[in-house]
Amino acid sequence: MPIHDYKCRDCGAQFEVIVLGTDVPVCATCGSAKLTQLLSALAPAGKSATFIKNARKVAARQGLFSHYKRSERPRS
Repeated sequence: MPIHDYKCRDCGAQFEVIVLGTDVPVCATCGSAKLTQLLSALAPAGKSATFIKNARKVAARQGLFSHYKRSERPRS
């Protein structure tokens, strides 16, 4: 699912939104469909594994994996 960055031409708000198929995104602030698609920054090469590992540590500390079975929990 692609995540796109947009800027609203009516209110100037910038936001990210997941766009599915032929869905037309609207501004999260004012509801306008007058949007300009912005260039999104790419994830740095080789950093995603470290980012995922750190995010999972934070999620585990916050108890967000408590509803997972033991076999489904991330290994540290």
